[in-house]
Amino acid sequence: MSNPEDLQRQIDKRLQRLGTETIQQVRLAPWSDVTDLASAVDVDVVVNGQPRREFEIISYHFLYKLFDELADDEVFGGTDMFATGGPLIIAKSITGETIVEGILKYLELEAARTGR
Repeated sequence: MSNPEDLQRQIDKRLQRLGTETIQQVRLAPWSDVTDLASAVDVDVVVNGQPRREFEIISYHFLYKLFDELADDEVFGGTDMFATGGPLIIAKSITGETIVEGILKYLELEAARTGR
């Protein structure tokens, strides 16, 4: 996926098919680096009318590359870790479908953990 508009259309189409009131909105985050949408993307999510939340979706390939480059101090700034600003979803590939399904899976796990 190389076009942010196409990815947003895929997300919107998947949300329409979902037909649920759980997720009101999923938007590519304005701060998201969209230069390589096949590797990683940040999304803003509105769930059940709650405040926006950020989710980060990364591909298996990106994760493999990330850990393969752990020895490169320039990639990690001298640390041996990777952190995100919100829930992390790892997908085989990044599509509108995997973004929405990943968010749904996370929400299901969160509900089971918190009892909501």
